Amino acid sequence: RRKYGHIEIDDEKMTYVSRIAENEEANDAYRIIVPAGSRYMLHLTDAIFEGDGFLPDPTPTKTISLNGWRDGADVVLSYLNYWENNAPRIVVHTEADEFFDYVPSDWKSTSGPSEGSHLLTDPQKAFAIDETIHLISWKDSSTKRGIMIWLEPHSRWEAKLKAKRSTESSDAPTAPNRAF
Repeated sequence: RRKYGHIEIDDEKMTYVSRIAENEEANDAYRIIVPAGSRYMLHLTDAIFEGDGFLPDPTPTKTISLNGWRDGADVVLSYLNYWENNAPRIVVHTEADEFFDYVPSDWKSTSGPSEGSHLLTDPQKAFAIDETIHLISWKDSSTKRGIMIWLEPHSRWEAKLKAKRSTESSDAPTAPNRAF
């Protein structure tokens, strides 16, 4: 239980997350059980955090579609965060796949992330399949620059992209009407 987490499934249509107490291969890890038919995007953002905790509507710096989870999944999602060449390095992976190996460019602090938060799952938390799951965030307290990692349902991601495209196309200048 301490190495792989323990989840009791009450509703097979929900996504379950449990933080793992011990994981030698990561700074932090979550066991995630995803029901069949669910699709998620895994996002990482490198941004300025004005407040505490998670950003309300961040724009991803990196993103990956977790298409392999479509048929359902029972995975341990882990992340490592360590200091390398005067910048933090973040590696996000499962036992089978590496998703991100990210080093922020132009990191100004020499101390690294000093404030953070993570999803509280004591002992587990259930999410509707259309609900965003904020996993971790941390920032440098002096510069407010930080990293956030979260799972977003594919349908929400597509809706955001569609809304963004619609806004961009409505803001685009139109050619004047000309009579010939």
